[in-house]
Amino acid sequence: MAPYGLNSSLFVAMNYDQYYESSSCSRCLSITGESGTVTAFVADLCYECGYGNLDLNTALWYTVVGGDPRISEISWHFTPCPDEQEKFCWKDGSNPQWFALQVPNSRDGIKAMEINGVEGEVIGVTSFYQVSPSEAIDMENVEVKITSNQGITSKATLKSSDYSDCPMTDDSTSSKAGTSGGTTTTVITDTTGATAHYTAWQAYRRRRVKFY
Repeated sequence: MAPYGLNSSLFVAMNYDQYYESSSCSRCLSITGESGTVTAFVADLCYECGYGNLDLNTALWYTVVGGDPRISEISWHFTPCPDEQEKFCWKDGSNPQWFALQVPNSRDGIKAMEINGVEGEVIGVTSFYQVSPSEAIDMENVEVKITSNQGITSKATLKSSDYSDCPMTDDSTSSKAGTSGGTTTTVITDTTGATAHYTAWQAYRRRRVKFY
């Protein structure tokens, strides 16, 4: 699910170290390349990417860098999403006995979540927090408390209409003419500053597994 105000086809897979056990999932990034600066978001985990590395999907590569696979200078850093109002999305299969939520557009990532007073547990490497409460959840009255990476807390009471409309990201429509089967890209960089320049290249592979 893309954060409010962003193009859903412009997303990256974050390296393992800076994925921060899913707390970077859905965070927004400002990425600058030869073709300009674009705000994108984290939608996946790249296990094999080292610290500072990003794996860009096809649409983002052509928007920020463009052209055939080659070395290119870029820079990137985390940035607040355009609309900082939290959006909640439930995981398919959620029910009164087992419930899981994610927050696609938090300002600085989610560190913790409580659902109806029960501390949520992250599902694997996803950004979903799950609970199995002793008392059944009223799906039309879900009390949620989230804590950001900076320790900022916020609360919400959700109805099903507040969390049920959450289409996932899809790279299948983002390829452009001249690509080979939706090729994705890898960017090597660092987060020490937005003005420093680093290198980027387009990877010769396609990521097929998305964790959120």
